[in-house]
Amino acid sequence: MIQFLQKYGGFFLVIISVIGLGILLLNNQSDHDLTNQSNITTSSENNVSSFYVFIQGEVSNPSYYEANSTLTIFDIVTLAGGFTENAKIDIEYLLQGVTKNMVITIQSSTEDSQEYYYVDIKGEVLYPGLYQVKVGSRIYDVIECAGGLTKDADSASINLSEKVTDQMVIFIPNQSNANIQYFNVLIQGEIKNPGSYYVNNEMTVLDLVQLAGGYLESADTSLINEEMLLFNGFSLSITEKESQGVEDGIVNINYATLEELMTLKGIGIILGQRIIDYRSENGAFENIEEVMNVSGIKESIYEQIKDDITV
Repeated sequence: MIQFLQKYGGFFLVIISVIGLGILLLNNQSDHDLTNQSNITTSSENNVSSFYVFIQGEVSNPSYYEANSTLTIFDIVTLAGGFTENAKIDIEYLLQGVTKNMVITIQSSTEDSQEYYYVDIKGEVLYPGLYQVKVGSRIYDVIECAGGLTKDADSASINLSEKVTDQMVIFIPNQSNANIQYFNVLIQGEIKNPGSYYVNNEMTVLDLVQLAGGYLESADTSLINEEMLLFNGFSLSITEKESQGVEDGIVNINYATLEELMTLKGIGIILGQRIIDYRSENGAFENIEEVMNVSGIKESIYEQIKDDITV
């Protein structure tokens, strides 16, 4: 045996060394593959672009937080320190994904949604957009929600202590527009979105009407000077025009109000509103037969009302 080991021992040592080296190389390759896989995963995660979202309401630390498209609203709540004890928990809302410049509002379980206003802020703030703020908030509070003023903002003509109103539009001007004055005006009456609007002295009454969504069909515009420039303290109340919808018991389907249309046999609130919607979208009826183009009004109803309508 000793002679055998003396004769072939060196050969077996070489074989064992080769096998050991092979095992070592395989282990190194496996570690290398795992490292590459880890790097790929990290690289993939790094490829998800980040952005900022704002969370307000019933969370411990309302503020802006860095996020990405893989996160949900619940993840942002966690970043903000979790819910307060008054938070209203809406699971469906919390599972929504977040998006760039998103404003997240966690409402209180003890307050009705009517305790909030929606305010649109534009111009020289870091994050212009639509914000939900509590009733009683000031313009200053909305600016804070929007990330604060930019370095180019001109706030000299803005009353930061002014209380906001529902559907209010706030515009923060640029310093380069120092000669333009900004202020709030009021429009009410027969307009789609009555309320307070933030405007400037280069805007006209027509601009204000367009900001407010346009006239209602019932608006009397005969005495309105649409070219007049707006000024601080301006207020406009648009009156309702005198009805031309009924004359001698005959209903004019081009002018009748919903209440007047509902006096026709077979025309209730739904068909009456459809008549109004149809003429708003397609213009005035050219003849009474055209009323049958309105969804739900067929020949049977037309036969009942044809002697009581005109155009």
